[in-house]
Amino acid sequence: MHKAFIKLGKQKKIMYLTSFLLVVIIFNVLLNNTLHKKIHKNGQQLTQQIYELQINANADKEIVQALVQSKGFMLTAHSNAEHFKYLVNIQHDVFSYKTLSISLYHWPAWVEQAYLFLLLNLIMLGAASWWVRWWKVIINKPTANIPLPRTQTKAAKKPSTQIATLNCEVKSMYGATTARHSLFAIVKCDCVFDENTDIQASFKVMIAKYFKELPSVSVNLFDANNVAITLNNIPVEKLDTYSENLHECVYQICRRYRSTVKRKNIKVGLCDYRYAAEQPVIFKLAKSALLFSEKNVIQHWHRLTLQHDQEKLISCGQVIENIKKKKFILFFQPLFMITSGDIVQHEVLIRIRQQPHGLLAARYFINQGFDNLQAFELDKAVLLQVKKLILTEPNELAVSINLHISNWFNEKFWDWFVTNMQAFTKERKLQFEISEADFIKYQTKLTYAFEKLTALKSVVVIDNVQSVEHIDQIASQPIASAIKLGYALVHNVDEKAQQQKQVKNIVAQSKLLNMPVYAVGVETQKELLMLAKLGVVAAQGFYFSEPLQEYTHATFY
Repeated sequence: MHKAFIKLGKQKKIMYLTSFLLVVIIFNVLLNNTLHKKIHKNGQQLTQQIYELQINANADKEIVQALVQSKGFMLTAHSNAEHFKYLVNIQHDVFSYKTLSISLYHWPAWVEQAYLFLLLNLIMLGAASWWVRWWKVIINKPTANIPLPRTQTKAAKKPSTQIATLNCEVKSMYGATTARHSLFAIVKCDCVFDENTDIQASFKVMIAKYFKELPSVSVNLFDANNVAITLNNIPVEKLDTYSENLHECVYQICRRYRSTVKRKNIKVGLCDYRYAAEQPVIFKLAKSALLFSEKNVIQHWHRLTLQHDQEKLISCGQVIENIKKKKFILFFQPLFMITSGDIVQHEVLIRIRQQPHGLLAARYFINQGFDNLQAFELDKAVLLQVKKLILTEPNELAVSINLHISNWFNEKFWDWFVTNMQAFTKERKLQFEISEADFIKYQTKLTYAFEKLTALKSVVVIDNVQSVEHIDQIASQPIASAIKLGYALVHNVDEKAQQQKQVKNIVAQSKLLNMPVYAVGVETQKELLMLAKLGVVAAQGFYFSEPLQEYTHATFY
């Protein structure tokens, strides 16, 4: 069916182009005929003028010549015409008035008035271009249909190098402020479709076309009149625009099958939410929004927001309580070598389940005021779970863990670590990550932790590096093995010259100090290609893979 739509689209384009060319030809012919008639009228008036002045055409050739030239005619074919005889034929006409007949030559109308033909064709081209743009805006407004939202999507397996981006989760992982939401909608269509129409397939094809700027859209059909739609990665400031466009596009799609459908026959209830929200809560809000729109005579769509107040999502006590109850999941984010595709390491990411918000990323609770005991409990649980998961797998890749900042200074934590993780650390290449800001700020306090890790032959990766300023200081610490660029430097690096310059400087300085540079949060192929060009050796992000529960299941397409 998709191929049929494409074929139909090509046929329409050919038809529109043929019609446009036909209109252009017709207007040019009409203009040429009009100008030719004007030339004949001028010739006739010239003949009349010569007759009335009683000028002898044979005796007074100079006077006649002057009059003829003033009207744009020639008594004999112009000598330059020989150069153009195969391109332009000079026209010859005999004009008569009473007893006087004069033979005159003149250039064709389209040569004499070429600027008029040029102006006419430019106007028609401009009008056609404006009409095409207007048609796309008015007729092809975006629409979207999608299945029910899921709290966790599985990694898409595509044979191409482009994997759909989930910016909301990317920003959640790397500590950036999320400015994009997903939009879930329940659409009620008061319209009857033909029994032979594959409604879901039709909606998917058309919506993919209307919302091609979004990384992923999906459609799920409840029944003949109810459709669930999800749009991902929408800027918060454009949520109302997409909500309105969604209603308009469903209306336009329905009109393809039932011309009698009106906008009031399409009702839409929407809920916008952030990543990891609970599906039942989203569905209830969308259902409530649909009831609002059904009761409203004027506005046919209504949107409700699932509020995510970071400060109130979960308290420190609730975090530790859920940790003790094993209500958390660890994911592994693979880091790929850009040139070979080999996996360098896996970064461990923790998600805590909290009703009604679902799986909460670390950024929703890690910056709260944990005391030393609570931070100890949190990282101890993570380390023991990492040990348990990795020992069940035959892979010996390095695993990288982000510790709570207070544990870096807690000698009791490191004494426990040496006792319980010593053999595992040496065998499994366990390593740790710390942000550049904390590394620079607390270097003196980090001495005890670095001594313990050095004794265990473990290393530290410096994360969230933003500039070249502290590279020398980082490289002077033997335990520092690599640096990771901050998400702010990586995001849209292919479009920002200033970011490219910063990355290039960091890479150049790190190369002199024999320290590899990694990138986090890579979302597009263009970002990856630019980072490779700038000398970054490895990268991670949703362009390659979503976080994995089993860290051996990773492939670099």
